[in-house]
Amino acid sequence: MDHMRTVVLTGVDSYVERTLHSMTIGHANSKIDFRIRGGHQVRLVRSERGLLSMVDDESTEVLIYDATEDEDGRRFLHFAQRIGRMPQYSRPIHPARMIPVFSKQPSVSSLLALGRLGIRTVAHDPSDLSSILEEMASYLAPSKSVLCLAGGGMDGLMYELGVLLAMEEVLGPQALLSFDEYYGISAGAILATLLAAGLTPSMLARAFYGNAGPLPHIPDYLPFDTNLTGLARRILSMTARTSALSHSPRAFLEWVSSVIPPGVFRGNRIEEYVHSVLGNHGPGDSFDALPGRLYVGVTDQDTGEHILLGMPGYDSMPVSQAVHASMALVPLFAPQFMGGRWLVDGSITRTTEAEPALERGASLLVIADPLVPVRGDPGFVQSRGGVYEFIQMFKSLIHTRSLEELPHLMDAYPFTEFLLFEPEENSMLPMSGSPLRYGFRVDIIPSAKDSALRRMRRHWKRLKRTFETHGLTPIKEP
Repeated sequence: MDHMRTVVLTGVDSYVERTLHSMTIGHANSKIDFRIRGGHQVRLVRSERGLLSMVDDESTEVLIYDATEDEDGRRFLHFAQRIGRMPQYSRPIHPARMIPVFSKQPSVSSLLALGRLGIRTVAHDPSDLSSILEEMASYLAPSKSVLCLAGGGMDGLMYELGVLLAMEEVLGPQALLSFDEYYGISAGAILATLLAAGLTPSMLARAFYGNAGPLPHIPDYLPFDTNLTGLARRILSMTARTSALSHSPRAFLEWVSSVIPPGVFRGNRIEEYVHSVLGNHGPGDSFDALPGRLYVGVTDQDTGEHILLGMPGYDSMPVSQAVHASMALVPLFAPQFMGGRWLVDGSITRTTEAEPALERGASLLVIADPLVPVRGDPGFVQSRGGVYEFIQMFKSLIHTRSLEELPHLMDAYPFTEFLLFEPEENSMLPMSGSPLRYGFRVDIIPSAKDSALRRMRRHWKRLKRTFETHGLTPIKEP
């Protein structure tokens, strides 16, 4: 059975209304309901007040506005400006989904004003509605559901796990395993890999908590395999230059900086864990073996190029090695040599893989991005030491990039449904401890889960419809 979508029209006894009557299958009282290709529902309401109430409750996916009696489209322009002033993430409808129908060609100034607001389609004759609605039906047809998980270190991994547990509670465990594509960067690559391998968030959560389950327990010391070998190798390679130490303080500082290894930790244990899980509890440690389509973002250390491992030509390495390279954030984790390149953390060049996901046709894009700087009183960050200050600076740089990139992508792909999860105040507090504390902050998981449930609850009417049209039928409300 086709899923329903809503198109709203406002107008009073106009040519537009009569045109829709000719397309009507059935109607009742003061509204007209009918379907177009794909089962999309068109609804006619006869007052601007009714239109606004439907927009406010997020029941509208396409808005056709009868501007045949609107002098030069002034009322519609005012309405579009109201929508345009709203924060992008809370808009009930994207301007590109709003179509005014005029009785005559609007003035150039009106068209320019509408274009600046993001209006892409203008009808000059109500008879155009049939072809316009057919075109909209093709734009709205669900094609691909995609999950993008950003980096954020071990705390970010805990946050994203909480988000996934919230989605699992609402959609059921199998729904999270039926996304068409999974993209992961750094810590997010670990979770994306396990989902693509057919392993649920609950399985991984039990492994962190130490509860009995199918996956082996993840000990606190797993990420902290000190890079002593790298340090010793650097010291030995620099012994030939010790004669320069007495020449000047500058020479000494240059020697010290060259001795410091590129990573305090190796990250080998995480790679070994992922390899073991994929081999013993999954389909195997290769991109081709995974039932879900996986892409892992990394950065070429020498060129600054962002690379998607898993794409054709970049999918021959074991998945566990790709995950290891994606989380190699220098100077915490050592870079990885693979395919003739030195690869480091993908977060350096890209916050999320939203752009390639959209280019590949995502119609539902779920993003979890924990790389949000903690907000505190003056001196809050400084009181926690230099390492914490570096992490806060890094998060601020990454988040600023995301704030500029994501709204641009939402404008470029107005017919894609976006669902963004970021830490809110309540889930930021557990993430404000020392970034090098020995152990995982499992207390982040429940706060992140509660935050994600609240976000879904605020937009549930729209999200429920979006999930259902993509074959992700909810099993309960958030």
